[in-house]
Amino acid sequence: IFLFPLGYFLIASEYYIVGLVLLAVLGGIVGVFTPILLTNLFPVETRLAGVALSYNLAMVVFGGLSPIIISYFTSQGFNKFMINPLYIVTSIIFLAMPSSYIYLKMNIINKFKS
Repeated sequence: IFLFPLGYFLIASEYYIVGLVLLAVLGGIVGVFTPILLTNLFPVETRLAGVALSYNLAMVVFGGLSPIIISYFTSQGFNKFMINPLYIVTSIIFLAMPSSYIYLKMNIINKFKS
């Protein structure tokens, strides 16, 4: 919801401070909830390996491929209002939604079983 107004405020507006504040708030939210969610995904015995592997694998895949994808889209002419990175972030969100739903559903089922 906030991604396209964020691109507008950062690139095409004289109110770029609003975009920076919005970016800082969203980054803070991600920075707070990522460690909480990652530590709750794994049992204590395998938590270190699980968190390290999943976090670093996600950084390699999305952080490594993002510049290539953005360069391709920019060379094709899709560069208005910082849309290229926003498409990538939106795609990641839509990819993460089913896994989050399955995780929450499994937790609810496990609570009723015990």
